[in-house]
Amino acid sequence: MNQVFEYVHKELEQGEKKLYKGIQLYFSPLRESEILFIGINPGIGYSKYNNKNVKRLNPLEKFEYSGQKYLLATQTKKVFTELELGLQFSQAVKINQFPFATTDEKSLKKLLDQYGKTHKLYYLSKKFVLQTIEDVKPKLIICEGKSSFDRLKNILQAEPVEYNENTYVLRHNNYVVIGYKRHLSFIKDKEELKEKIMMYYKKAAPNIV
Repeated sequence: MNQVFEYVHKELEQGEKKLYKGIQLYFSPLRESEILFIGINPGIGYSKYNNKNVKRLNPLEKFEYSGQKYLLATQTKKVFTELELGLQFSQAVKINQFPFATTDEKSLKKLLDQYGKTHKLYYLSKKFVLQTIEDVKPKLIICEGKSSFDRLKNILQAEPVEYNENTYVLRHNNYVVIGYKRHLSFIKDKEELKEKIMMYYKKAAPNIV
């Protein structure tokens, strides 16, 4: 899919100077892993600090969260460390529902509204997510935010087994999906998230095949 995303990147860079901040497919190596993180889309960090759009179509050499100190990375690492899942965390894979970088989710929505159909952004993003799940073969998918969980729920056409105020859970094929509500980079209820990971993944791990 890299060639297709390369083409879309060039088209968006030429046609959308304000909303589009680049493309990044992976935030980790691409490998089989027990844990797959799926956010909603890349943020403005690279563009802000490098004064140019990001273009990363290949996997990274190591999981980005392992060495980063920004809030979402440190909170997520703490959750898994406290659950004694540090090794699984360090070997995790991370992507986003949409690989197109924007300033925020509102800007992403505007970008999708304007170019979603003409450039097949929804279709390509869905295909990328499903292909990554197939390649990674996760036992646990963590959706970083309600919007990420809702999109994956719709892609998989699966009904949640839990849909609470701050956490969401569904089972599909050989894996469990757990999502959580967030405000910007802040996990709304870390303790509830830990409970769901413990209940549906850590304790159930021997039964997940």
